Amino acid sequence: MTDTRLARWATWREILSQPAIWRDWAEACDFAGHRAWVAAQGVDEVWFCGAGTSAFIGDITPAGLQRQRGGPRFRLVPSTEFVARPQAYLQGRRPLVVSFGRPGNSPECIGTLAALRRAADAFEQVLPEMRAAASNAPARAVFLGTGSLAFGAREAALKVMRLWAGRIACLWDRALGFRHGPKSFVTQGTRPVVFTGAEPPEADCKRDMVAELRAQFPQAAVTSIGPGGDIDTPQPDGPLWAAPLAVLVAQLAGLVWSDRMGLNVDDPFAGRGTLTRVVAGVKLYEGQP
Repeated sequence: MTDTRLARWATWREILSQPAIWRDWAEACDFAGHRAWVAAQGVDEVWFCGAGTSAFIGDITPAGLQRQRGGPRFRLVPSTEFVARPQAYLQGRRPLVVSFGRPGNSPECIGTLAALRRAADAFEQVLPEMRAAASNAPARAVFLGTGSLAFGAREAALKVMRLWAGRIACLWDRALGFRHGPKSFVTQGTRPVVFTGAEPPEADCKRDMVAELRAQFPQAAVTSIGPGGDIDTPQPDGPLWAAPLAVLVAQLAGLVWSDRMGLNVDDPFAGRGTLTRVVAGVKLYEGQP
């Protein structure tokens, strides 16, 4: 499969354009101005809001910022939940709301753009390995991670299911929790992908999981992604900024597999009308914001 074949899809061009976009944002961001503005608000909570994929970003970010001491509490508030019952969230609170959304201009978490340059470089370095790993479409796939990478695994599963138009099942889970029942999802035709970390004991636990899956399912193509993994992606800024790379791996693989299945990669649900890239048809009722 050549680049020329994949380049006909707008989704392919979007994926490959992301490193350049990250670098542009990193250069344009007014870090000092943002920090000063946030400090002046006097908030005690920061809400990360969005729907679908955008809500998953809101899960990844707080999980990756848990080590920070002091300051406001980080919290996921899915916009789908907030719109349905705003009174449960708003009473007695004055939060700073960070809203993620594909079609609009989304505010970003303070300071995160400075990792963007390194993330862009890392993506370009491992792109050939990513494409090679996506050579054969599996019968089903499962993505595993811990902390922010667990939520990255959830986003990865969603990306692949969307690009496959739901024709092949995907599962995600926390790496250690996967043993408690969900591992029954794995068959010989499954593609398990484990997003690994660099720090013990997390790295040790995930290495054990990879070895266990390979021993129990020798016909399954188990792939580890992270420091020292099958796809070696360093994490100089910690697991938070490893999550976007993990999602890109799945997005790239899903695109290649979708193309090989003969689907319209840019609109896998074409003619069915059951799912669109931007949700439409949602009614807002009295009492909703």
